[in-house]
Amino acid sequence: MTDEQPDDKEVVYDPTTEEATKIPQYDGIVVEGFINPLAFFAVDEPWKGVDAKKVTEEDLLDFLCQPDTKATLDAIVARYRDVSKEGGNRIFVAPTSLLNKLVWPLRNAKGSYALGNYFGTIALCGMVAEMAALLIFEARSVYIQKHFSTKLIPPEFRKYFKGDTFEREGQQKRVQVLNKLRLLNEPQIKDKFDLVRDVRRRYLHLLSHPTDRIEADAAKVFLATVEIVRYAMGLDIRNGKVAFRPEIFAWMEANAPAESKTMSHSTLDPAKAEE
Repeated sequence: MTDEQPDDKEVVYDPTTEEATKIPQYDGIVVEGFINPLAFFAVDEPWKGVDAKKVTEEDLLDFLCQPDTKATLDAIVARYRDVSKEGGNRIFVAPTSLLNKLVWPLRNAKGSYALGNYFGTIALCGMVAEMAALLIFEARSVYIQKHFSTKLIPPEFRKYFKGDTFEREGQQKRVQVLNKLRLLNEPQIKDKFDLVRDVRRRYLHLLSHPTDRIEADAAKVFLATVEIVRYAMGLDIRNGKVAFRPEIFAWMEANAPAESKTMSHSTLDPAKAEE
């Protein structure tokens, strides 16, 4: 009696076989492409040479803008205005110590939107939201350790107040911890964090995610990040002066003592901010 053989044999792919190394040849297939997509033609092409005087502002705008968007000055201004809707959440002043990790990247995200670089906007906003979450936590940590005792912190969260434990967590976990510690006590601020993280994940980590709504999603993410940064810095107006939350001032005393000495406690003269 012989064993029955299956009708369909399992095909095992072996990359070492001669058959596997053969490159398929296709005839009659035409695909749309973009020649030299990384090139700045006004500079790179041999007939342009290296003479910077030959490069015009129009050449620069054409290179900086997303190829499928209008690169005219009017179009760039229009896109800038489309995303300049911060309203009452406008960041009207920022301490020097917070510029490089929060404010300038957010400004660059806005510039990226104006240029049609919506992926850049989403990526930068994701980075800024992470820095904002860290600032919120670190500022409260400094403030608590300066004025109170860590014994007041619920036991399950005390580990985050030691070393860089909190900083090493993923953004989703950070926001969860901040929320449970009641450090996200402004309406919908947690939702803003979640929005930025979710949109960033879908566009920057999922190849299958479509891009037909990226312009609108980039705008939503930018405006949400503006609110996040404003909340993280605790900006407010009190008696005609710009005010920061006490824990932000404590963080500045610990991380930028020279700068904090130029400010009255928790306040900054708005007149100086306009200089």
